[in-house]
Amino acid sequence: MNEDFFDYASIMLRMDRLNKDIHQLLLEGKFEQSKPLTQELLFQTRLLHLWITQKLETHGHNYD
Repeated sequence: MNEDFFDYASIMLRMDRLNKDIHQLLLEGKFEQSKPLTQELLFQTRLLHLWITQKLETHGHNYD
């Protein structure tokens, strides 16, 4: 398996799971329980952003 594919795929899978969990908690009015999950989602999103930026730079692009 291509390691690059695995890297971003695992991040995307975590983000998907977090989105579903957060959505369910919000439907149930469990706002306090959803807060740490939103922090984790922000972290995973940042990881994905950094991964994409690194890939762009590797291919000669200089985007932020």
